[in-house]
Formats: sequence, C-alpha cells, structure tokens
Amino acid sequence: MKTKELTTADVAVIKHDVTRLMENFHAELMAKNIKAMMKLMAEDGLYCGTDPGEFMGKKEFGDMVNQTVEEMNILEYPIQRREVRIGQNGQSALVLEQFVIKQFSAHMQLRLISQCTHSHHGWLIDFMSWNFIPANEDVEKINKALEQ
Repeated sequence: MKTKELTTADVAVIKHDVTRLMENFHAELMAKNIKAMMKLMAEDGLYCGTDPGEFMGKKEFGDMVNQTVEEMNILEYPIQRREVRIGQNGQSALVLEQFVIKQFSAHMQLRLISQCTHSHHGWLIDFMSWNFIPANEDVEKINKALEQ
C-alpha cells in the first residue's frame, strides 16, 4: 500500500499541532498541573527520566513528576531550542527540545526527546527521554567529580 505524499501545508499543520502539544505539556508542568499534563500522554507510552534506571509507564512517570514538582519551589524554564521532525506518514513526529531547569542544574542543559503519535484521540506523547547534556569541554570535569 502506497502512503500519501505529505504536502508543505500538511507538514506545517502537523508541526503546528505537535508544537502546541509540547507547549501545553510544558505549560502544565510549569503550572504543576500534573493531572492535565498526563492527559497529553499515551497510556501505553514509555517515559524515561534522567537516571539510568528510570524507565516508566505513564502512571509511574506521573507519580515521579508529581513528587518532584511538590518538592520544588518554582518550576519555570524557557525552551531554548525546539526541532520537530515529521514522520513520512504524517502520523508521528520526533521532537527535540533543549532548556535549563535551574532547580536541577543551572550549569547543564536538559534535552527532552519526545515522540508524538496521532490517533483518533488526536496527538499524544508516547515516548519521552529526559537527558542532561553537558558541554563537551565539561565532560572531563564531570568525570573527575564522579571519581571522588
């Protein structure tokens, strides 16, 4: 079965919708409205935190985020970079975002890699991976600090 070729207009609409989804996700997280944030996520998704052992389903991820935001004072972070790449069929998108959450680290950016998929429910996030991304010149300093 041959897939429909996406037009420039199709891509623009999809990028707009996916960007709005991610903006809503971040707005709800910053507002500490975890219940609303979780409505933007797929039930069967995979959600990874910054720790190597943090591979979670939706409920576990929501519980972790809820606990984290309760412990933090202010959670505000402007998105410094966002790239949206649309899948060939127009039913999925890869989103890469970079930002700093000072409560986690004022010195290292976070890179959030998300996959969004479109279904009869609209666009939902079905994969997330939160990653600290130190500058290359800081890796040696981090390695030395971890040796202690």
